[in-house]
Amino acid sequence: MHFTGCLQVLCWELSRIGRNTIEVLKTIKLLNDNCISLYIKNYNIETLNDKCEINPLSQFMIQILTSVSEMEKTTIRQRVKSGYENYRKNGGRVGRKEGFRKDKDLLLTEHKDVVKLLKQGFSVRKVMKLTDKSSGTVMKIKGLV
Repeated sequence: MHFTGCLQVLCWELSRIGRNTIEVLKTIKLLNDNCISLYIKNYNIETLNDKCEINPLSQFMIQILTSVSEMEKTTIRQRVKSGYENYRKNGGRVGRKEGFRKDKDLLLTEHKDVVKLLKQGFSVRKVMKLTDKSSGTVMKIKGLV
């Protein structure tokens, strides 16, 4: 990494900039428009040159690399989906095990303290603090009360 005349942002990996090619390019454009150079460590690429001008080769490389990354994610998603479908076709069952979910009455009985505080008008955050229960648990009970 060499120092340019403009501000720099260091990123270890290109995939940390955005979820897809368009997002990555928008982020880089925003940085470039504000004369902020992005240095991507694992590819040793810098988006702006010494004069704060766009480095055309880095732009080209970034577009290719983000497109390849997006394609890999799509391929993985398709393979996982295909694996699930194949597993189901052969009699497999995906999801929670039978009997894993508790019924409404059992949940309300187990979390009487949460029910009591919610009925008294306490906020979810306050109930979480007072009972040391997670937000998910408190929200689940709130939906049942």
